Amino acid sequence: MGGFLQRAPDQAGYPYLSQLSPELLWTCFWLAVAFCAIHAIRRARAHVPGKEPARYNLNQRLYHWGNFLLLALVAFSGYWLFFREAPPGVWGFSWLQIHSYSGLLFAVGVVFHAVAAVLRGDWRSMKPEWRDFRQAGVIWRNFLGKTSDYPRPGKYDALQKIYHHILSLLAITFTLSGVFMWLSAERFYLAPRGFMHFSRVLHDVSAFVLVVMVVGHIYFSIIKSNRQNLKDMAGLKTAEPEAEAAD
Repeated sequence: MGGFLQRAPDQAGYPYLSQLSPELLWTCFWLAVAFCAIHAIRRARAHVPGKEPARYNLNQRLYHWGNFLLLALVAFSGYWLFFREAPPGVWGFSWLQIHSYSGLLFAVGVVFHAVAAVLRGDWRSMKPEWRDFRQAGVIWRNFLGKTSDYPRPGKYDALQKIYHHILSLLAITFTLSGVFMWLSAERFYLAPRGFMHFSRVLHDVSAFVLVVMVVGHIYFSIIKSNRQNLKDMAGLKTAEPEAEAAD
């Protein structure tokens, strides 16, 4: 694990965990790509129940693609900051400012989404239940070829719901850790040095996990069983799914 962790000496000369290494970032990325490739091979001849189109409304589409653009800004600016090789900023903003502002806008959007989902949205369709984990276990055993059973999904299947809640926890984690670092950098809040080191590593960990999840999200959005929802999210005309669709 030593190659995946980077250490630096503190003022007294003792090493501390300063950040995760670029090698770990690329390892996570290529492992995610490899899993998607293996999934595509194993599912090439499989059949799973088709899904009803989610029927996204305009607000949901705007939120999704707005989130996509903000996360792209956060990821692109974070890439330059992580590797410490940032080129000059754009439009008079440094990459740190772009990273901070886009991250704060993303956090505001998450809070707005949570409030809107409770007050006006169909939050019950995404409500976590214990049976989601049981259904996820059935899907995994089906993927391994140990059972022919496959749970028929509703508006969202078990994996989509689990993905959503993990993403919510990640958003909270990298937002809070990022806010603490930003407040300390701007001298609004001077946190203990050890806490800032912990926040940096926590920020890196949540960002690395997010990279894996985004790779998976892109892949699972374009496979046949989910392609109707992708068209729906893009505002394209969707057809009713067949009784069975290849995953």
